[in-house]
Amino acid sequence: MFAPSKLLTLAMAIPATLACLGYEGGLPKHTGTKSLKEPMRIKAGQSFDAGWVKYDRGSGACSGGEGDAPALNSFTNPQCHWYYSLKAYTTAAMAPQPRLQGKVAIVTGGASGFGKGIASKFVEEGAQVLIADISDEAGQSVAKELGCAFTVGDVTKREDWERLLKEAIDKFGKLDIVINNAGTTYSNRATGEVTEADFDRVMNVNVKSVYLSTNVIVPYFIEKKIPGNFIQIASTAGIRPRPRLTWYNASKAAVINATKTMAVEYAPQEIRFNSVSPVVGSTGMTHLFIGMENTPENRKAFESVVPLGRGSTPADVANACCYLASDEAAFITGVNLEVDGGRCV
Repeated sequence: MFAPSKLLTLAMAIPATLACLGYEGGLPKHTGTKSLKEPMRIKAGQSFDAGWVKYDRGSGACSGGEGDAPALNSFTNPQCHWYYSLKAYTTAAMAPQPRLQGKVAIVTGGASGFGKGIASKFVEEGAQVLIADISDEAGQSVAKELGCAFTVGDVTKREDWERLLKEAIDKFGKLDIVINNAGTTYSNRATGEVTEADFDRVMNVNVKSVYLSTNVIVPYFIEKKIPGNFIQIASTAGIRPRPRLTWYNASKAAVINATKTMAVEYAPQEIRFNSVSPVVGSTGMTHLFIGMENTPENRKAFESVVPLGRGSTPADVANACCYLASDEAAFITGVNLEVDGGRCV
């Protein structure tokens, strides 16, 4: 740039901050030139043409030309005013890069509750999303609302997982992220009253679905050398279980444990596995968890044990999933992230 001997001083900060030089502590206004009285940070997307500019107060006593570094004695000439400016300055700045730009995700149970919140956040952050749900009508509606793809899918069936993978590849060319959000429970009741059908449904939807998703999709990630990403929506019930939901609690504990195990097993292939554990919130299954109608009054007993004083929201869970799915979490695997307002402390 400029020889140090020819500069009075040039204050620069990193990254990309320019500061101006001037005589008598002030800078003149100059038509067509953007002068900087204060240091200014150059943001992504801004362009500029910088150079030394001479300002003559009218005496004709200045020497030198625009673009040349001034001689030191120029700064002592009261008729001259040299300053470093940004010319042809462009103010347009690019927005921050979406965190999931270029990634493709499957979100199960994406037609409502936490799943819809996750799908919405992922679309907002630039991901191409395929939501799967057993409700065709609700799924179609949410897909239209969010501007993403939808397919009917039963997460307890291998053929549906094979179809999900194929559809993601056919629509978007690849798959990067799997959000195992679909889940179920039975109504809060004494463990001795839980039926075998209740048990089978909870284990199939909550645990077998994770088995099938990984069994079908991990080989694809390995074959294509994709650093894939699985995120399971577990629950604080798998860590601090409540009575009367024994087999639901057990299913979520199994999901957390399996996630940690696979994180270690598939780390050499750079496939990450993490889980997110919300506390009770207001979703389509809340009435089953609390064993009564889902109202603010009826949720109070559950929410009273949460230090931050409320339940998990879809946005809370979606933000956690977005972080784990992003490159910001490239070194995070085998973690169960408790999104619980301090419940599990």
